[in-house]
Amino acid sequence: MRYDPAALAARERHYIAHTDPPLASLAASAARARAQGWRMHSIATGHDAMLADARGTADLIHRITC
Repeated sequence: MRYDPAALAARERHYIAHTDPPLASLAASAARARAQGWRMHSIATGHDAMLADARGTADLIHRITC
């Protein structure tokens, strides 16, 4: 499937970092997102946030999208 780059560029972008434990290999991804003006968020879980804290993940996504 192909997407229109202009339509995608017009959308607000968000980066959600997990912090407990953090994953050092994702630091470059977070830095790139920050440098490109993405809105930054964090959740105090491991990489599988939706499994470790389903409610917290849902609440964060709800806050971002509403």
